Amino acid sequence: NYETLADAIRLAANGKTVTLLDNITLTEQLVIGKALTIDLGGFTLTSNYSLVGSGANIYAIVLNAAVTIKNGKIVANNACVIGAYGAMIMDGVTVENGIIGGHATIGLSKAGSEYVIRNSTINGAYSVSIFANNATVTIEKSNITGRGPALYHNGSNYGLRLTVTDTTLTSVACSVYISGSALMKDQADNRNNADGYQQATFTRCTISGTNGIEVKYT
Repeated sequence: NYETLADAIRLAANGKTVTLLDNITLTEQLVIGKALTIDLGGFTLTSNYSLVGSGANIYAIVLNAAVTIKNGKIVANNACVIGAYGAMIMDGVTVENGIIGGHATIGLSKAGSEYVIRNSTINGAYSVSIFANNATVTIEKSNITGRGPALYHNGSNYGLRLTVTDTTLTSVACSVYISGSALMKDQADNRNNADGYQQATFTRCTISGTNGIEVKYT
């Protein structure tokens, strides 16, 4: 047992699991720089960290390696919640974010990475935002609600492969926003080879908002 979550993460070896034994509240940004599983153990991790500036500093939790988060709840009301700068699996997690404006609740930001969200509930502003080139994103059996888009991908990034199954996406604005760009189509490492378009498949999903789905190509 460790006194703090940061201590447990610092001392855990790559590939190990760190498990919460109680509800915890963090005041500092939590940065995870090794491949771990964070088992919330059915408890709630609350962050009182306040966003600063831009980039990774806006997130309460920063993942700089491939991390699995499962089985519990994460709440952050003064910052964006998770910045994934490595691969991420989220399974059985409720994420709540009270921050307003055009901020990502979960930002997927590592080029070429794979991201999986399953059996999870996410409630925020721009709830799941994809900022990575050549990202592979799979969302299954989840409920995603946004005050802005529930699912957001801007055309300044390319090579998206998105698969959403058995999921409800809801917003008071545009629920799903996916954009492509002619400027991106000739990028040498554009892996989906789709002339700057993104590739997205929705199966057995319910999508609702002022615009359910908005697709752009500029």
